[in-house]
Amino acid sequence: MQLFNPSSEELSNAISARSENFLDVIVPFNELQCVNNDEIVSFTYNLGTAQFSEYAFRQLLTRVQLSSSYWRRLQAWDANELMVDNFNFCNEATANEISHQKRNNEPSYLFRLNPTTPIEEEEETEDEENGESSLITPVRAVLSATYSVFDDDQLFFILMNELDQNDNSSYSLYEYDDHITRLHIKFEDTQVVHSEGEDNEVTYSAGMIISNSEVGCSSIWIEPVVYRNDAVFVNRTSLTKQNVDMKIVHRGNIDSERILQMLETCSEVAQVGIVQLEEAFNKKIDPKYALTFMQTIIDFPNRMALILHEDWEHEEDLKQAEVANAILEMAQSLPLFQRTKVEQAAGRMIGLFDNYQNRMEQIIEDINN
Repeated sequence: MQLFNPSSEELSNAISARSENFLDVIVPFNELQCVNNDEIVSFTYNLGTAQFSEYAFRQLLTRVQLSSSYWRRLQAWDANELMVDNFNFCNEATANEISHQKRNNEPSYLFRLNPTTPIEEEEETEDEENGESSLITPVRAVLSATYSVFDDDQLFFILMNELDQNDNSSYSLYEYDDHITRLHIKFEDTQVVHSEGEDNEVTYSAGMIISNSEVGCSSIWIEPVVYRNDAVFVNRTSLTKQNVDMKIVHRGNIDSERILQMLETCSEVAQVGIVQLEEAFNKKIDPKYALTFMQTIIDFPNRMALILHEDWEHEEDLKQAEVANAILEMAQSLPLFQRTKVEQAAGRMIGLFDNYQNRMEQIIEDINN
C-alpha cells in the first residue's frame, strides 16, 4: 500500500487503522505440535490451528534449524509422517538447547497474528465437542519471545509529534507491504531545481526515510537521504563507517530520547547531502570507471547494465551525477527489497554524506562569511 503526500491526520489514521487488530501470543515450544490429520499436516497450539504465511513458516523452520529445502522435498513426496516426526523432534531439541543456555530464557515463540485476516472458526469438530479450541489463527511472523515489539503505531507517533512542530518538513510517502514500512519525509527549504536537458527540470531536496519491520526482517532505521523528485539517493554504508546512529534493533525498551536525537542528527546530515549532490552535477567521471562500478552493484539486472553500457561506452563528457541518476532511474522498476540496494549504489557513486562532519563545518563557515 502507498499513501502519497498524506497530511498528519491522514497518516495517523492510516497507521492506527492498520494496527488496531494486531494480536501477539507467546507460545511455549512444548505447546506447539505438528500433527497429521486426514493426510493433512497442520500445527496446533493452545489457541487452535496455526495458519502460517510463507514468510512466517520460513521463520519457524529456521528457529528449529530444519532445512526449508528438505521440508519442501518431504511435501513433494507426501511424506506426512516424516514431516511430523522431523518437526516435532527439531522443535523439542531446540527447546532443550535454549533451556540449557546461561541466560534464563523459557523456550517460547512470539506469534504475531495477521491483522488483515480475521480469526475464523472451523465447523464443529470432535475436538470442539470435547472443549478444545478449533480456531484457525493466521500467523504473519514467528519470532523469539525475547523480541522487543516496536510497532509502527509506537515508533511513528513519537516521530510525528516532533515533525508536526516543524513547518519545514512534509510527509511525501507512507508505504508498506507484509514485511516492511517506510515513511518518507522531505525538507521544503532545501529544494534545488536542476536542468537535465531541454524541458527537463528535476527537483532535488534533502530528507529522511524512517523504516521499520514488525515481522523481524529489519531493524528500525532513521536515515538521511536526498530525493530526486520521488526517487532517493542513500548511502547507509558511508554513515555507518562514520558511526552515525541510525539503527535500533528490536531488543530492550524503546528509548524516545534516543529516537529524537537520531532524528535531529539525520536532519542535519541530510542537508549536507543536498550540497554534495549539487557539486556532483559538475564533476567529470571516467566512463570506464562508471562501467566497472556498475558491475559491482548487487542485484542490478544484466539487461539494465547492458543499456547503461551502450549509453556510456563512448561518452566523452560524463558527469558523476548523470551516472548516479541513470542507476537510480533503473532502480525504480525493481521490487522494493531489490531497489533499496541499487539506491545505496547510486548514493555511493556521488560520495553522498562522505566526510559529512567536515563538510558541515565548511558549509557553516561559508554561510557565516
